[in-house]
Amino acid sequence: MAVEEDSEIVEFLSTFTEHAEVARLLYHCVGRILLKIKNSKRNWREAGLAVDLKDAADWIEVSILHKEDWLLKVDEHGRPRKLLKFSDLEGVLKEANKAMIKRAMQMPVIKINDGEEVLEQVLDSGWYMVRLLTPKALDNESAIMQHCVGHGTYDERVLTGQVVILSLRDPHNKPHVTIEIDTRSNSVVQIRGKQNERPKAEYARRVRQFIRDRDYDSIYRPIEIGLVVDEMGKAHSIDNLPEGLAIKGNLDLSEYALTELPAFLEVRGDLKIIGSAIRELPRGLRVTGNLLAAKSRLQSLPVDHGIARSIDVSSTMITELPDGLEVDGDLDLSDTMLRKLPEDLVVTGHLKMEATDVAVFPASAIVGLNLFLSGSGIKRFEGDRLYVGGCLMLSNCGRVHFPEHVAVERAMFMEKTEIASGAKVLEIGGNFYCQNSNFTTQSRKFRARGRVIANREARNTEFATAMPLAQYDRTFGTQE
Repeated sequence: MAVEEDSEIVEFLSTFTEHAEVARLLYHCVGRILLKIKNSKRNWREAGLAVDLKDAADWIEVSILHKEDWLLKVDEHGRPRKLLKFSDLEGVLKEANKAMIKRAMQMPVIKINDGEEVLEQVLDSGWYMVRLLTPKALDNESAIMQHCVGHGTYDERVLTGQVVILSLRDPHNKPHVTIEIDTRSNSVVQIRGKQNERPKAEYARRVRQFIRDRDYDSIYRPIEIGLVVDEMGKAHSIDNLPEGLAIKGNLDLSEYALTELPAFLEVRGDLKIIGSAIRELPRGLRVTGNLLAAKSRLQSLPVDHGIARSIDVSSTMITELPDGLEVDGDLDLSDTMLRKLPEDLVVTGHLKMEATDVAVFPASAIVGLNLFLSGSGIKRFEGDRLYVGGCLMLSNCGRVHFPEHVAVERAMFMEKTEIASGAKVLEIGGNFYCQNSNFTTQSRKFRARGRVIANREARNTEFATAMPLAQYDRTFGTQE
């Protein structure tokens, strides 16, 4: 019996391949994950565009061409079991890239004869772009670059002129970037560095130089070569972003050596500056989605930060936050240099401050969902009452002074953490996990609506703390 497929997702995936069998198999891994996202009322199309699904389609096509064994190991619906093991898109792409790199490394570099490739354009400083003309040239590029342009995947499309494959070469004829052009739509559909990685900044600059001299109708994922396309379709180099720049969709500047963003930047999606050199947010910033700034050099967050949803500044150089800070989503402060939480902090979602030196949790702070304090320096909760709207996670915190009344809506986890004082009234809406702690119900009003798992069941407790949050909630959530 066939598995019913979502027509919108089928149509979306068809843009990444022209082969019916590739599209069918792509749905079983990628489409299944996108359907899960869609059913959870999240933006599945945005999630699909946030990664490069062409890599997954190429991997499946190569596997079909080479009749790989895993294609024959199917379930009762004829779906290869290998494609059903993935729980997220990142897992699919990781498997695809691993398989293509392995195959490319097994392919020997071969001698290219005259007529296998042709000069496309001379660039500066002895660099140039060549066009690959034959299967042999494609295989050679694939062997050196360790990606999927060889192995027969593009042979027919190159020979029939549907696709042009270009290679950026240095003065020694060594390839550094491979580009796929769809001649029917006059568009750039892929730009790849070695092992399918984003091209290095030096190479990206030369590709930008080449593209500026061409009149392509569109560029897929232009950020791969350091181009940002505004809401009017105009491309800007990341080295010279204009004030008032407006972006429709996500803006991913992760790992770029940018030190600042333009004033009055507007992003109608997520702003990602993970691993960047940006130290502060620009004035007038407006982001309708999340700010993802982990491992960046960000040092501060203004009260009027302009972020509509969650903020992740984990592993940054932030040392303090302004009083009155409000985050309408999750706030991740883990592994920062923060020593004090601001007064009147409001976080409507989860607050993570693991591995920080924050010692005092102010009475004025409000957290709507889970509070993660494991490995932190927390020693005291101010006020007479602590309310946590989700789960409370305390691990390796030592002796902690609690308010007299503690109320946790869902599960509470306490490991290698002792109650120094307070918590005379402890109400837990879900399960209570207690390991290597001095907790006792004597002289204390205690109620847990779920299970109480004490030291004798430490094996379950250790398993719980190692789980991702979503899995933890499903497994150890509130027991009615």
